[in-house]
Amino acid sequence: MKCLLRLYPPAWQRRYGRELAEYLKAEPVSLHTLWDLLTGALDAWLHPGSIPVARESLEINKGEITMINHAKDNTIALTKADALRAAGLMIGITLVLTAVGIFLDKTFGSHPLINVLLHTSSIFALLVSGCYLLFKRHPLPVRPLAILGFVAIFYSLFLTAIIVAVKT
Repeated sequence: MKCLLRLYPPAWQRRYGRELAEYLKAEPVSLHTLWDLLTGALDAWLHPGSIPVARESLEINKGEITMINHAKDNTIALTKADALRAAGLMIGITLVLTAVGIFLDKTFGSHPLINVLLHTSSIFALLVSGCYLLFKRHPLPVRPLAILGFVAIFYSLFLTAIIVAVKT
């Protein structure tokens, strides 16, 4: 996990690298930690020089700001509005992808990739709406990139499996 620190900008590494490296020694390896490191690196490149914590809630440790302790305690509660937005996203994306799949099926005939689109539209919608909630605590510019990255990885694996299955 420490090798992922190299993904952060050099200035960020000089300022926070030691603290994050010490934190990672004690933190168990998990997909959640890996994802936080990747989205944090993306955010650090998108917002160089900004500290993504509220000034009044910073902890001081021997004169240094400890972002990690603040981030661990900085949980964001999901609201009813968040749940309604996620449900709306799921329903809307499912309807749009299903309509596109039906159009492609009528236009080009049955094809395995079109069938994948038709049969996985709700899974795709569930991923996007779930990611919307999962990444709420990340800065706004990072969210779409994180969601698209997560969904792209999932669909790449899914489509690869379908293509391999069709060819055999």
